[in-house]
Amino acid sequence: MLIDNDWPVDDDTFRSDEEVTDLPSFVLLSDFLKVATWLCEHEQSESHPFALSVSENAPSDIRGITQQLNSLTARDFLIGGESQEDVVLAIKEAPTDKADCFSDNLSQVLSGFDERDFDIFVRRFTKTIPDSLSSIGDDYGISRERIRQLEAEIRKRLAPVFKRFKIWSKLTNLFDQGIPFLTCEQATLRFPELNDVLPGLNAPLANIILSQYNHQIQLEIKDGWVAAPTIKDAQTFFDNSLERFANKYGVLPEDSLAKYVFVIKIRKAL
Repeated sequence: MLIDNDWPVDDDTFRSDEEVTDLPSFVLLSDFLKVATWLCEHEQSESHPFALSVSENAPSDIRGITQQLNSLTARDFLIGGESQEDVVLAIKEAPTDKADCFSDNLSQVLSGFDERDFDIFVRRFTKTIPDSLSSIGDDYGISRERIRQLEAEIRKRLAPVFKRFKIWSKLTNLFDQGIPFLTCEQATLRFPELNDVLPGLNAPLANIILSQYNHQIQLEIKDGWVAAPTIKDAQTFFDNSLERFANKYGVLPEDSLAKYVFVIKIRKAL
């Protein structure tokens, strides 16, 4: 939380960072509300008290909360000019982006699953190495084919959420220029859901996404890299690409590496 310390308080004094840290949280909240009141009384009601920054790699719910806080103005904490205690109500009524959050929409659909379907989802969709159809069937006393059918039904129930957020398009367009690997940071910028987790289960969305499409596309996410189908395959692709560009003396033209500059480090990462 960043609250500028150059706004006046009642006694026109300022606290050091150490003094602020030692104060009880309720005192800090009271001081903050005094600042909000002062801003509103001095024609600065549209000032934004919060200036939080968060990494693009942060989970979607954290990014959403940060966006909510940063969007609040001093006026939001003094609803109708009433008591400063309305701060909690102001935060609760701040705009939310949950409706536009893939993981939250997915959780909402899953909340309607019965115990068996949810267990099948967890064991078949969330794990890097899914439980076998046979083992799940044995646990429920039904055939592996019936488990396969239930799994297909689960995909159908999840499909509208995947379609709404264009997950297939993001997945198939993750790589460009024919280069089947990129850094996790770059992948997150193109496909934020790939680095997120499912609330409650803390399961990587990447596993769920690949399982939803029955692993038609294979990815390996490891050591800060995303590659298709594996990091080892990406290394081989890179090595072969360099060989094609090299002359008979093994020398590479400078411009041949232009599109690979950001991935040269992959040789050191493996």
